[in-house]
Amino acid sequence: MILMNSNILVNADCTVATRGKEVFIYDNKTYHMNYIKEMFSKVNAKGETPLHVACRRKNLENVTRIIKEVVDLNIKDFAGWAPLHEAVESGSIEIVEKLLRHGALIDIPGPEYETPLHKAVRLQNKDIIMMLLQNGANKDLIDYFGKKPIDCTRNEEIKCLLLKDVTCKKFSIYFYYTENAYKDKVSKLDLVSIIKDFDAKKITHFIIRRNHRLSLKILLAMLEGCFILPQEWVDDFFLNSYFIPIPQYVFISNIELNNGIRRALMNSLLKRPKLFNGICFYISDHNSIVEIHNVKFTKGSITSVICAGGGKVLHRAPTLTICEEIVNFPYHASSEVVMCCNYIIFEENNPPALQYHMAEIKHKSSKWLIDCVINFTLSD
Repeated sequence: MILMNSNILVNADCTVATRGKEVFIYDNKTYHMNYIKEMFSKVNAKGETPLHVACRRKNLENVTRIIKEVVDLNIKDFAGWAPLHEAVESGSIEIVEKLLRHGALIDIPGPEYETPLHKAVRLQNKDIIMMLLQNGANKDLIDYFGKKPIDCTRNEEIKCLLLKDVTCKKFSIYFYYTENAYKDKVSKLDLVSIIKDFDAKKITHFIIRRNHRLSLKILLAMLEGCFILPQEWVDDFFLNSYFIPIPQYVFISNIELNNGIRRALMNSLLKRPKLFNGICFYISDHNSIVEIHNVKFTKGSITSVICAGGGKVLHRAPTLTICEEIVNFPYHASSEVVMCCNYIIFEENNPPALQYHMAEIKHKSSKWLIDCVINFTLSD
């Protein structure tokens, strides 16, 4: 019942330790409660307090003076705006930061449920958007019309800021035997850098034709966490303005590769370890070119596959004694190979007479290695 008293204020947890006389926790968040001084709760004809006015006029000095007193940082005027809304409207990042530090409710809804983040997005103020996000603003709240903040702008850079787990940066796109029309269309975007020389570590989006055959570049792009997408995705992007696609099938003719690319994409989105993290490989022989799934592999290209997947290439064959002493549990291993973190890779057509098939160390062919990448899983 005490919260119904008009002379009681509630502020969010903040860095000012002495903010409230009473503290309570709700939904795992801490709030401070205190009594208001009447002189700072008086309002004008619009229902604005002195704090509203100071925020609207970008008067940092007055804001600083007022919030030193016991005032309600979240009081709304007759229209429904809180001081934080006014600070966002004024474009003063200093005042926004000060209000948040002293306990302003970051997701407070205004008229038509518009949060400060909704307002900052509508105003396209990237600095304030970043500050609100860094302080935990909820990007999934909807306004009266069912719109999230990301639905309130067509600005690509701001959409980028609002996308989950994506920092705002230039996207590096590599076009792999695609039609020039798609490349020309994307080249007009400010946030895009088109990469001419393939380097999977520097690429974010790998664009191909749907019916493209398997290649070393595709495998490396999968392992490095690139988004492998059909060229038609470019049209979809211009319709929806999303750089991060919903996981989808890319190829038509190769079902296994479809599923593997989908798993690799989700692995990247979920920030999981690379496919070969925690595993040591020794490449035996492979002095000649090996053809696997109509792709030619050298010892060097097999090495690049292992490294792109986060694996370690050994210069000497692992011994059973060492393998018994060092045991890892690779993240992507199935139950059959859960303890195996040492593999000796041999040529498919030239298997050794003696092979290890133990829990700690196994012999596997180079075809097995490539199949693991295609399916994006470790199998026995």
